[in-house]
Amino acid sequence: MHIQKGAIVTDETLWHKLDDIIFGIYQAENIRDLRLSFLNEMVRIIPHDISFFDLKGRRKGKEIFFDPVTLTIDKGTLGRYYSDYIEKDYTSWATSQMEDIVVYRDSDFISDDARQRSVLYREWLQPMGIVYGCGINVFSHGIGFGTVAFGRSRNAGDFTDDELEILSIVARHLSERFYQLHPTGVSYAAQPDQHQSFEDTFNLTPREREICAMVCDGLLPAQIGAELTITVNTVNRHIANIYKKTGVDSRSALLRKVLHSLGRNTLFE
Repeated sequence: MHIQKGAIVTDETLWHKLDDIIFGIYQAENIRDLRLSFLNEMVRIIPHDISFFDLKGRRKGKEIFFDPVTLTIDKGTLGRYYSDYIEKDYTSWATSQMEDIVVYRDSDFISDDARQRSVLYREWLQPMGIVYGCGINVFSHGIGFGTVAFGRSRNAGDFTDDELEILSIVARHLSERFYQLHPTGVSYAAQPDQHQSFEDTFNLTPREREICAMVCDGLLPAQIGAELTITVNTVNRHIANIYKKTGVDSRSALLRKVLHSLGRNTLFE
């Protein structure tokens, strides 16, 4: 691919692909379809292994990232990023401070050695085989709308300057379309149908959902078994599966994770 200074794409095939993507951005009627279509199309011009696209808003006076969509990461794994790792992400602090459209590359924030020592890399990225990352801060008219993140394996190599230049072109149109659809910003409260429940985030089965609720209500395995007419061993097997899917190892940790997903600290808020 060939990019000239001033964001002029000179590769004709690449230009046609880029033109299609930009056209699709302005055809989207809502921000969920816009994000899913964008992720689906971007792999045509920026090869990557994982990607996700969240929204940015405020809740109780605090800036939050919510309602992520992805085509490449399972729900449980993506859910764990937002419940366990977003505050440990070496790029999240920087993107939360950005007050402009910004295209960034993770390696511009942190050295390879420091990244490999980070909790985010060791516990979340490395199990997926992801080493390199880049992203977009979607911003227009003084409003932050969300972030897009892309990840690659070591064999695929880091994202190049040319690829960041392409993302910069797309980011301007993406940000403008968000502003057209939501000129006052994206409201967390206005997205209730798009919020995944805790159970959906971690892909719990119907039976696991029942047992998860009972565990959080304080019922013991014997009580749960009696209520559902199943053996204690079966209950314990379901609880073990719930712990595995949600990445916890105790009843109290499960309850904290459920409360975190609700944006609460206690059951009585």
